Amino acid sequence: MNIINRINRINTINSTNRMLIKQMVINNKNKKDDNKKNDNLIKLKMIRNNNYDIDKFINKNKNEIFLKKNFNINKDIQINLINKIINTNFIDTIAFGSNKGELDNIKFKNDDDIKLIICTCIYKRKELTKFCITEWLKHDIYKIIVVYSEEDDYNNLKDVISDKLVIVKYDNLPLSNKWNYSVKTAQKYNPDAIMIMGSDDIFTSEYITKAKYYLNRGIEYISNNIWANIIYFKDKILLFSAYYIKRRDKDGIGTTRIYSSSVLNKINWDLYLFSKPINSCLDLNSFNKIKIYITKIRFDITNNFNTITLKIPTDDTAITIKEVYNIKNNKDIRINFKIFDYNDK
Repeated sequence: MNIINRINRINTINSTNRMLIKQMVINNKNKKDDNKKNDNLIKLKMIRNNNYDIDKFINKNKNEIFLKKNFNINKDIQINLINKIINTNFIDTIAFGSNKGELDNIKFKNDDDIKLIICTCIYKRKELTKFCITEWLKHDIYKIIVVYSEEDDYNNLKDVISDKLVIVKYDNLPLSNKWNYSVKTAQKYNPDAIMIMGSDDIFTSEYITKAKYYLNRGIEYISNNIWANIIYFKDKILLFSAYYIKRRDKDGIGTTRIYSSSVLNKINWDLYLFSKPINSCLDLNSFNKIKIYITKIRFDITNNFNTITLKIPTDDTAITIKEVYNIKNNKDIRINFKIFDYNDK
């Protein structure tokens, strides 16, 4: 006997209330049906939520390699799925870094007039790169400079059509030269600022809005101490927020850091040009090069994380759980974990 028939058989309910209850049941059923349709893309079930289980899981798997399961990025890992995961209130209250620098007069009448260019370098991990760049194009960004080295990487982006997209080629190594080429290419378009992005990172609309607000008021450097990671491991999704303790108020994380053109002009836009080329520690060395010219800084400009790093095993990459283990045991990073079951059937 269904619930509507049961309601009809209850004599103590008057006709008006009976109709109201029936309508509530029907509305609730329709709501559940709609939710079921929305959940067809992926089913998530949180299975662990305490540090003991997290530590046990990571220690058990720390030397294991991610399975190279072929996720269809465009189908299975869409932005609404990511939003669904990160909006599970897993992030605790975070103490933000202090903000330095007085605000000057407004440069433009509208903050949206700020020309912000993304600089990125790509190498393999084609599906993930394509997904992230496609997401960047949905935001109010003036241009996206993409520096590639392999023809396969270029061919992978041929069907990503946009006037915003500028794709140029440069040798992959040394990395500092490749990244410097991305910044020098951006200079040609006369932007008000550039944003450094890793090819496995996405950002929030709120971050871009707030960044333009501060850039329009004379801030020269914007960065984050806070980020979130979504990691696909076997049949699990590892999700954690993280933030730096010791690095706050220094340079922040590497991706989504923003430099104004006024400060880049002081080093001729050679952000990654060093005494000798390097292939590691680019974030720290580039910031150390330019920091003596920066007087107006903002960290953590929204009340939440702004950067989401995606770690998805594909034919292009294999990541070990040891990376998560190292982050978990880094005394400079504080994290908050969740683990979900993953079911794409």
